[in-house]
Amino acid sequence: MTGHGDVTYNPRRNILGAVPVRGKITYHLNDIAAGKGGNYVKLIRKSKWHSQYSKERSINNFFPIADSTDLLRGNHIASLDFNPNGETVATFDSFGTCLLSDVNTHNYSFHMKMNVKQPDDEGRQIFLGP
Repeated sequence: MTGHGDVTYNPRRNILGAVPVRGKITYHLNDIAAGKGGNYVKLIRKSKWHSQYSKERSINNFFPIADSTDLLRGNHIASLDFNPNGETVATFDSFGTCLLSDVNTHNYSFHMKMNVKQPDDEGRQIFLGP
């Protein structure tokens, strides 16, 4: 994958989560199934932005800056993943907020602002916890 965004798949439930480029959507939740004409992807839901994400608008300090346009943009979802049974989704915004929500209802269950130390000599971010 090139550019911004993330995608994750849960084989137990045949669901695919994909981070949109920008906007008020946290992630797109899709169903993947096989049909007579082959495999298809069907949009289940556009998951809305939770109020618990950071409201900051400054330099992206959580994930490495990809290009100069990253400097002035606001917050966005940088990564997502499903738990093994496909019932919970974890998302990280660009300022280090980790948020858990229910896949079926998109109801918020938990969030934590991660403290991030400056990148090490090889450019890796170091997570320090809350």
